Amino acid sequence: MIVDRDGPDKSASVVERAYEAFGRQRLRFAVVGAVPVAFGLTLVKEPGVALLSRLCVDPSTTSRGLGSALVADAIEHAAASRFARVELQVRETNIRAMRV
Repeated sequence: MIVDRDGPDKSASVVERAYEAFGRQRLRFAVVGAVPVAFGLTLVKEPGVALLSRLCVDPSTTSRGLGSALVADAIEHAAASRFARVELQVRETNIRAMRV
């Protein structure tokens, strides 16, 4: 059981393990057929905050939910690692990304 191993959710060891989970970059790909067509790069912005630093989808494969799936994956991984929030920085001119 995780609580037996690490202690309560807010204990130092749980926070430390979460930081280690994102202590290195996490790169996830979306593949259609055998071709990678999208990726998301998540890293630690600061303690307790994961940053979805890059989210890129091949223009020929947009509107298929790939970007949303990569965002959901980053959120799921961050939540499982006990991060308080995930941030996604988007250029003001990138209207499609703001909808994600």
